[in-house]
Amino acid sequence: MRRWQPQKLAWMFALALVFGIQAHVSAQTLIWNLPAEGSWVRFQGTFEQTEARPGAAGGDLELPPWSEQVTIKALGSEMAEVAGEQKPCRWIEIRIERGKEVDGKLDTGLAGLEIYKVLVPETAIPQGITNQEGIPLSFLPVVKGYRKVGSGEITPIVSPALQLYPLGVLAGYFRTMTVGNAPEDLSTPAGPQSATKYEGKLEVERAGSRTQEDSTIWRSAEIPFGVAGWTANVVRQVKDERAPRDDFKTVSTVKSSVRLAGTGTDATSDLPDSN
Repeated sequence: MRRWQPQKLAWMFALALVFGIQAHVSAQTLIWNLPAEGSWVRFQGTFEQTEARPGAAGGDLELPPWSEQVTIKALGSEMAEVAGEQKPCRWIEIRIERGKEVDGKLDTGLAGLEIYKVLVPETAIPQGITNQEGIPLSFLPVVKGYRKVGSGEITPIVSPALQLYPLGVLAGYFRTMTVGNAPEDLSTPAGPQSATKYEGKLEVERAGSRTQEDSTIWRSAEIPFGVAGWTANVVRQVKDERAPRDDFKTVSTVKSSVRLAGTGTDATSDLPDSN
């Protein structure tokens, strides 16, 4: 894992720079309904990266895939001040793990584990990709929250909103998405799920770089938090800033594919003292 973790982290940092200033086009992926307290859902899948090597005798470099696991928990509730009013809020915890399978266990290394614990107004949980005014639901508003990376210290989340994309979860949402006409059966480790497909495309271009993403999210109201799985395919291209657009060449491709692995009703916090 050490062999390519620095490459992966560098690529993800570059991706954050590309998409971070484009926040108006993305919306949160993971939470589409608010299940009962104690509910949890777990997803598992793979994270793959290919580095283009034009002219190399061995062709492109396909880095060893990582395993990816995401767990979302519905924890306790409390009243909190939101926009000057006391409103019901819910603690939600999201645990994201990426790493290599070693002896049947996921080795996340130094930075492959992230835990977010946030207090969110119950009325802020989205039911679609836009609100009633047609504005994309890019983030979940956060009353207060905490974050832990690897074995590091627990730190407060100072941002008023939670954004997991692109560093935490590669799949993003978009201003417009193509919605399937009817639910379809999605194969998952937890068994087939009836889910509706949402597809989105995004392209961000500058003088010397271009990033393209295709994402698919499968929604199901029967699953805690409303998601059955997602995929993302991100292609990064570069050229000389003065060269024509036809000169763009692919330098890397990253793919993520994640599916429902299980659900339960006995959720407990990984950060129990952070409230």
